[in-house]
Amino acid sequence: MNRLPTFQRLSRPGSALLLAALLLAGEWAAHAQDGYAASVRIVNPGVSFQLAGTEAIFMLPEDAVLPMATGDVLETDRTGRVLVEFANDLQLLLLPSSRLSVLDSQRGEDGQYELRLRIDGHSVQRLGTADAETIQLTIDTEWGDVRASAGWFALWSDLERSTVITVAEGNVDFAPNWGAPLYSAGTAEGIVIELDSARVIDLTPPYNGARMIGLASTCEGRVNAAGGVLNIRAGTGVGYSVIGDVFNGARVRVIGVTEDGVWYRIQRFSGFGWMLTSGAQADCPDLPVYPNLSGENNRELFNVEQAELDLLEPFYGQFDDDVWFYRWRQAEG
Repeated sequence: MNRLPTFQRLSRPGSALLLAALLLAGEWAAHAQDGYAASVRIVNPGVSFQLAGTEAIFMLPEDAVLPMATGDVLETDRTGRVLVEFANDLQLLLLPSSRLSVLDSQRGEDGQYELRLRIDGHSVQRLGTADAETIQLTIDTEWGDVRASAGWFALWSDLERSTVITVAEGNVDFAPNWGAPLYSAGTAEGIVIELDSARVIDLTPPYNGARMIGLASTCEGRVNAAGGVLNIRAGTGVGYSVIGDVFNGARVRVIGVTEDGVWYRIQRFSGFGWMLTSGAQADCPDLPVYPNLSGENNRELFNVEQAELDLLEPFYGQFDDDVWFYRWRQAEG
């Protein structure tokens, strides 16, 4: 497995001017000629950019627009988001705490572009629009290659102990590092990939990775709290913030328990949380065991644009459907 190099952020003044100078000087144009270039727009700040062949890291402002080609790297922090377009035939939304590298891009004799990316984190891809250039897309992940030439799908390559692919339209293949067989998922299906195995699971909307993890678990619990309502926290302790609650009688998908048996890990909306085992009934042997001190890093979106909602809706629902994910929507101009 080829791992991308780690790098440090460039924080000295004038870095944006230096980036502009490099682009104007033709550094980008030189390496773009060898492959297919993309158009990048920063939709929420917190994004760094590494130009191929350099060690400098540039922090990009909101609404910045720039080209991206083979060897370039984008990385988002906990708030950053990037919209990338390839030939009007592929839209890719890179979500917070994620990394995108263009590994290779070339045009075949048949005129089709072969585009190879590496994504570590969460992303949504919509591929294959009418009257557009054709792209054969390959995405490298830790466990293997994701392949598609048309479709609308999401990738969670750092979710849990698994990699998850969910398909809203079209067909997506997964070629594992460990060899045959090839796994294929069509509309309303997903693939859960673990250390040396994968399986295809049927889905109903919303098609997000957390729901796939929940469906992969056979353990369902029922809330029975003394006060009638049970808090869901971001971690295993009362010092963690309350991120939701559930009332008595509610069913919850239990996906793990702490070593001391005090906390259940549950899936809810497009994320995960923790509730006290004393407030829920769940008779589930062989649950995954987590350290007593565990916390979550659920992704959240602030200032969401309509263009993003259009890409995200099959996987996260509309703005009011997932209160853990959509924190607030950008006001209409």
